[in-house]
Amino acid sequence: MTHVEHARTFPVTVEAAYAVVAPVPLEEVLGRRHLAIPGVARVEQSGPWVQEVGQRRTLHFTDGGRTTEVLTVLDAPHRFGYELADVAGPMKLLVAAVDGLWVFVPDGSGTRITWSWEIRPTLPGRLVMPAFTRMWHGMAARCFDRLGERMSGSS
Repeated sequence: MTHVEHARTFPVTVEAAYAVVAPVPLEEVLGRRHLAIPGVARVEQSGPWVQEVGQRRTLHFTDGGRTTEVLTVLDAPHRFGYELADVAGPMKLLVAAVDGLWVFVPDGSGTRITWSWEIRPTLPGRLVMPAFTRMWHGMAARCFDRLGERMSGSS
């Protein structure tokens, strides 16, 4: 397992932060490739996301790959988690599955949001995990920038 996380504090309430992050269209915040990590091209889902544990959706990536996302944790507005499994396409060579978690906690007059991944790399993926995690941090920072724009637009 490889653990990565990225956190940032935003000047909004926990409820407001959760209300932006939980339903955000992934194509808007993760739509562009970041080095070797493909962007999210489109998402197939039925109904609003983050409604109940067990919900599934399919993420299609800009490199032609895809994965199934299953909601595994739901404690609104404090946290939600998911598993990315059934990875297909180029990322299948590196990543077997991912457990992701978003956590929202009060931090002064704002909210600290932490996004973490527990990556289960493939055997060849273990060799490149140090480089992959550096790329993931860049992708996460860009995602948080976009989330911040959405939060400032919703205040």
